[in-house]
Amino acid sequence: MKKHVVARLTVQKTCQLVQRKVVNLENRISEQPRLQDTDLKLLNVFAHVAEAGGFSAAQYNLNMSLSTISTAISNLETRLGFRLCDRGRSGFQLTEGGHLVYSQLKPLSAALIGFEKSIEAFKGDLRGQVNIAMDDAILTNLRCPIYKVIRSFATMAPDVELNIAVMNAPQMERALLDNELNVAIGPFREISSPLDAVVIYNEMQLLCCGKTHEAFGVEDKDELAEIVANTNFSARKFDDNHQVRKPAAFSKSATASTVEAMLGMVLSGGYLGYLPRHACEHWIERQEIWPLLPEIYAYGTDIKVAYRKVHNDQRVALFLKGLAAVQAEI
Repeated sequence: MKKHVVARLTVQKTCQLVQRKVVNLENRISEQPRLQDTDLKLLNVFAHVAEAGGFSAAQYNLNMSLSTISTAISNLETRLGFRLCDRGRSGFQLTEGGHLVYSQLKPLSAALIGFEKSIEAFKGDLRGQVNIAMDDAILTNLRCPIYKVIRSFATMAPDVELNIAVMNAPQMERALLDNELNVAIGPFREISSPLDAVVIYNEMQLLCCGKTHEAFGVEDKDELAEIVANTNFSARKFDDNHQVRKPAAFSKSATASTVEAMLGMVLSGGYLGYLPRHACEHWIERQEIWPLLPEIYAYGTDIKVAYRKVHNDQRVALFLKGLAAVQAEI
């Protein structure tokens, strides 16, 4: 009899112990921070800071003061319960926790954007946001019809908020793959298989030098080849060099991330560099820039509109329909 009582008491104690453990576990789970709208905004600030490599470097893109950025990061650290980055005299550096959070932001952002797009596409509403990116200096070319497409799209879908950003081709491709962009316009050469592209026009790229460069005014092919082989060359950071027609090996000694930056390098007279013809025609007419034998050194670049092959988004379809209509008029 005593044995049965002892056994029953042991089972009761064991059940009570398990019950307490379950309650403790539930309490710990309930104490974990749940993502709220405010948290997403703070995470967005952190993502910009991490990508820029510091508070000051992130100011421009965030359009925030240093104190506002610092407060946002501190609030996020409080919410998460650990430090995200070290900032001080030794410089900016992500902590182990900061690296973990940053590594999870891309898939989180892509999932949220994908969710919003799927809902909007299912509803069939021409509402929400359409994110478009284009290479710099695209719209300064009179042959580019994109402004007409935007005009048509805005008329047909007045409730859609258009967001337009400037990026280089690799950045745009990554953003399309990550669902951060709906449409991209730029000099895409080879794009990933989930993407498709439509050529809208071909842009001539001229190898140029400034007025004080030794190649200025030289028309002899052999003399020019020798100069080209022994001079400084400024390259676009993302140039797909194997696609560029080069009769001689260039000695790359500088890089430029935008057309305007390249224009400055060329005008300085210290570097050769490739410029879109429309971007340097004015300077050629003023005899400040010289195009080096275009029949030898120039090459063409197809400017394309890129988008995801499978998008189920009526707004993207409407944009492409507007592009087709504008091209048919040309």
